[in-house]
Amino acid sequence: MQNFIIEVSDNEDFACWKECEVALEQNDVVRSKNGVIINRYTVYNENGIYGTVLCSENGEVAYYSLNDAVDEFVYGYCAALTLKTEYAGGKARTLYAGGGKIISGVTPLLQAPVLCIPGAASNVMWYYGKNFYSSIVGSCSDNEIKSLMSFCYAQEGGEANNNSPGAINRFLAMRTNSSLSASVSVNWYPSVDLLITEINDNKPVMLGFSGNNSYFSGAHMTMCYGYQITGGNTYACVANGHTTVPEFYIWDSSVNDCIITIHIN
Repeated sequence: MQNFIIEVSDNEDFACWKECEVALEQNDVVRSKNGVIINRYTVYNENGIYGTVLCSENGEVAYYSLNDAVDEFVYGYCAALTLKTEYAGGKARTLYAGGGKIISGVTPLLQAPVLCIPGAASNVMWYYGKNFYSSIVGSCSDNEIKSLMSFCYAQEGGEANNNSPGAINRFLAMRTNSSLSASVSVNWYPSVDLLITEINDNKPVMLGFSGNNSYFSGAHMTMCYGYQITGGNTYACVANGHTTVPEFYIWDSSVNDCIITIHIN
């Protein structure tokens, strides 16, 4: 574990770990679904706590962060893993049991005060605005972005999936003075392969749930930004608009009736 701390500190983002030591928190463990026990290690230097590492008893890292706080989602996230770690650019990247991917840099937004379709579209725009194209968000609050998106759907005929190409491009034109546009495709009754392809390409999608789903009170639109394959099933990681914590839902072709892909130009 100490060798891992030294290796990670070679990355400039973690340079503050260079002189750190680690201490095992004996009472802070979680048993993964495949039976592996994950221990929490706290990273210290002379000034106090500098971060957290979660790893298996044999030293395979599942998660690490400069933040010493490990929330409930992180524990659940690690508990679903078969512990394997790849190193790329000095940073660890977790591999899922059976395969999967979570797009980094996503901050799930609540859909309120708008309805689910403009809420999901706003989540996608927030991701691109905060990570790649600052003009999409600028100094706007998330509620301002959602309200504008709702307006754009109304101008395109209402809050319906098929109005998404026009609404999203109207939104981008208004926010970026027409410097950005998007290729938006509404795919009805899609294959899970489309979701996997988009997520693997770091492109979140709008993922629909038909009215016969068992998760929501009726038909619902979400933003999907990850997937996990476990036990032969694919689970979509979504921002469902009702919580800022990522939720996992099993893919069901009879329920997941629409994927809207959005590629910024």
